[in-house]
Amino acid sequence: MNSALNLFKTNVGVYPEKIIIFRDGVGEGMRDKIVATEVKQFIECLENKFNKMSRPHITLVVVNKRIN
Repeated sequence: MNSALNLFKTNVGVYPEKIIIFRDGVGEGMRDKIVATEVKQFIECLENKFNKMSRPHITLVVVNKRIN
């Protein structure tokens, strides 16, 4: 996440105001774990880089996998 933020700033000149995270192929049972662990890690990374007022907003899009 840190590398992606720094690369974004290098290319655009500023840090992003919004971050959209796509997770594909997630089983029903894994959705809660993703929110509990991965999103927490993203927020911790952002808290180390930004103060609370300038921190980008995170949107998480989870695509469930369906097995027939």
